[in-house]
Amino acid sequence: MALTEVAPDTRAPSVVARSPVGIVSLAGMELRAGIRGPSFRLLAVVSAILGWSAGGAPGRGVALSAWLAGETAWRFFGFVIIGWMSFLAVQDIAARTDVLVYSKPQPTERIVLSRFAAAFGQVLLALAAVYVFAVAGRLYSGGGLTGISAYMLRYLVSVGVVFFVGAASYTMALMLRTPLAGAAVGLYWVLALAGKQYLPKALYPSYSQNVLSYVFLGMCLLGVTCWFHRLRRRGRQPLAAWVRPLTLGSLVLCGVFVWHSLVTEFDPPMHTDPALEMMAMQTAPVGELAPGFRLPNTTGGLSSLADYPGRILVIGLWSPEDSESTIILDRLEDVWRKYGSRGVQPIAICISQDRSAAAVFARGSGVDFPVVLDWGTHNADKPSNASPMASAYDADTLPHVVVTDRRRLTRRILKGVDAYEGVGLERAIQERLAAQPD
Repeated sequence: MALTEVAPDTRAPSVVARSPVGIVSLAGMELRAGIRGPSFRLLAVVSAILGWSAGGAPGRGVALSAWLAGETAWRFFGFVIIGWMSFLAVQDIAARTDVLVYSKPQPTERIVLSRFAAAFGQVLLALAAVYVFAVAGRLYSGGGLTGISAYMLRYLVSVGVVFFVGAASYTMALMLRTPLAGAAVGLYWVLALAGKQYLPKALYPSYSQNVLSYVFLGMCLLGVTCWFHRLRRRGRQPLAAWVRPLTLGSLVLCGVFVWHSLVTEFDPPMHTDPALEMMAMQTAPVGELAPGFRLPNTTGGLSSLADYPGRILVIGLWSPEDSESTIILDRLEDVWRKYGSRGVQPIAICISQDRSAAAVFARGSGVDFPVVLDWGTHNADKPSNASPMASAYDADTLPHVVVTDRRRLTRRILKGVDAYEGVGLERAIQERLAAQPD
C-alpha cells in the first residue's frame, strides 16, 4: 500500500473560545502564583503597618478608626497601588518574557483582563489587611468595637477607589509599555491632595458619591486596553463580543454619573442650591434664633430644628477632617443619656464633602440622637467658607456647639476644646434647665 504524504495544515488557527470561565481560570492561576511571591508579602506588610496606624484612634466606637482606615487606604495605600499595578502590567516586558506569554493560544483581551484580575485580587487582599489590622490596633489600644460595621462601609468605598487607581495605572503602563506611564497617575493624586481647596468635588474618587463614576471610568479604561493592545497579534480574529459593550457602556455610564454629580451637588461656582444659600445667609448671635436647616439624616429622611419644639437644643458642628472635633459625638451622646428625659435634644451637623460621612460616624459611634449632613459642604480653605451651615453658625473652629433655650434662642456658644472638655457644656445645660425646667 502506497503511503500518501499529508500536507501541513496552513489554515489560520481557529478562534479560541472566549468564555468567562477561561478568564477566571487564568486569573486564578496568576493570583495563586502572585500571593506566594516576596513582592506580595512586602505589600501585605505595608498594608498591615498602614492599618495598624489607624487602629488606635480615640472614641467610644470605631467611627474615627474606620474613617482613618479609609483615608489611609486612598491617600497612602493609593500610591502603593499605583506603583504595584504599573510594575505588574509590564513585568513581562521588563523580564523579556512577553514574547513567550503572547505566543500562547489565548486571545489578547483574555490575557489583558486576566492579568489585571490577578493583580487586583492581590490588591483586594492587601486592602483587607489594612482594615483587619485597623481592628487589631483598635483592640490593642483598649478601644471597643461598637459600630464595627462602619469598617465594612469604608472598605466598600475603598475598593471602588483602588479599582479606579489600579485600572488607570495598569492601562497607562501596559499601553505605553513602561511603568513610568502608570506612575504618572500618581501626579493626579498629588495634585488632588495639594489643590483640594481649589478643585470641585467631582474630581475626587474618594468621596462616596463619586465612586461609581470612577468605577465605570476604570472599566472603560480596561475595555480600551483590551480593544487596542497588540492589535497586530489579533490578526483576523474578531474582537471578543463583550469588549465593545463594556468599553462604550462604561463610558456612557461614567458620563451620566459625572453629569448628575455636577448638576446636583452644591459646589460653587459649578452648581448652587437656593435652599442651601438661604441657610448660609442666616446668623447665630447670642439672643437670636439659632439658624434653621432641613438636612438629610442617617435614617434616610430629613431633620430640622422645628422637629423638636419646646426642647433645649445642643447643636454640635464637627468634621471628620478634623479628627479632634469628632470627640463631640461622644460628648453629645453623654448629654442625651443624662438629660434627654428632661427635654434636652442634641443634634450633630456633619461638615463633610463625603455624603457617607454622617452615616459612618453615626453607626460607628453608636449614637442615638440625630446626625445630619450638610451636603452643601465643598472644597474651600476653612469650614465657614466650605459649608453653608458652618457659615450660618460662624464656625471657623470645630467643634462648634450652640446651646439654645426652649424657644430656640441661642444662649451659649462653645468652640474648640471648650466644647467637649471641662464643665462649660454641662454648666450651660444646667443653667437652661434651671431657667426653663419644662
